[in-house]
Amino acid sequence: MIRALLSVCLLLSFASCITTTYTGYDFDEDFTPANAAEHVVTAKEEIAVGDMEIALDRLIELHQTPSLDPVTRKEAGELLEVTLLTLVDQLLEAEQPSRLKRLFNLELPPRLRVTAGVAAGRAYLNDGERVTSFKMLRKVEQIFPLHHLRMPAGDLLLEAGLSLAVDDSVWFLLFSPAKDRAIEVLDFMVLNYPFHAGCDRAYAALADLYEESRWYERSIQNLEDLVAFHPTSPLAVRAEARIPLLRLERLVRDDNDRNEVLRAREESAAWLARYPDHQLTPDVRLLLRECSTRLVENDLVSARYYLRIDESFGAQLHAERAWKEAQLIGDDLRTGQAEAMFETLGTEPPELTVGPMPLSSAN
Repeated sequence: MIRALLSVCLLLSFASCITTTYTGYDFDEDFTPANAAEHVVTAKEEIAVGDMEIALDRLIELHQTPSLDPVTRKEAGELLEVTLLTLVDQLLEAEQPSRLKRLFNLELPPRLRVTAGVAAGRAYLNDGERVTSFKMLRKVEQIFPLHHLRMPAGDLLLEAGLSLAVDDSVWFLLFSPAKDRAIEVLDFMVLNYPFHAGCDRAYAALADLYEESRWYERSIQNLEDLVAFHPTSPLAVRAEARIPLLRLERLVRDDNDRNEVLRAREESAAWLARYPDHQLTPDVRLLLRECSTRLVENDLVSARYYLRIDESFGAQLHAERAWKEAQLIGDDLRTGQAEAMFETLGTEPPELTVGPMPLSSAN
């Protein structure tokens, strides 16, 4: 019941924005099926002398007149479309976004309203009103989902979002950083235009913005979406290399998050196997070593804990695993720390199996 009431309220709010005419021109003649052809002739005369707006109002009134004969209705409809498209082009050239928005609010066929709405979004963006452009395009999408200008609308959203993403200014009256609005715009784009060719750039920008805010989980999610939905993008390789780094960045304590470190190491190793000669390869190799070092530290911390509570079995298990990992990465310092634990336990280091350690292991 509540959902139904909300839907009615939403429809009423949209309906309240709809206007019947553009200029409010008061026509002397009524609009009837009998004089419809005369109105078409008059509209053509108005267009010829440049009275586009009055002609548009006349054609809108005619469009709403019931019981027109099919021939006249078709001619009036075609003339209405041509008139509106011409007026849209003129208002775009004159940089009149508010008047384009007014066209969008007219009681027109959906296709024409969408054309006017997207044009208004472009005009606002050209005028530097990036957030207003976004709100206009969002309104078009809300009223006419899956409309015919989704790709051009996506272009505008991407342009506005990427511009906001690199804007370090703060808007004084609202105390609102531009980058916060960039997240809103780009999130809307990737959710509503997932097949747009520029979504990879939107995902990458979102990942950078969330990383800057230290919201690493959201950053990783956007990088994963970039790789999953745009695997051939030139940004995908960098995104895939950055995911394991962000996994390490978000850890509070390595000893409590061994699974995440293991996952980051698996991702780094898999990336290196695919891109052995990439320009990021040295960085990812360092990341792989960092993962192994953190795993050694994890085991050393656990071994010390078991030594402290006199649990020799647990201490021996973790000390051996730390010693093997440290040996394989050539970490003499941590190898020595593990060997010191063997001395405390009265045991010897295990035999080292030649070759790489498994990328996954038990906790």
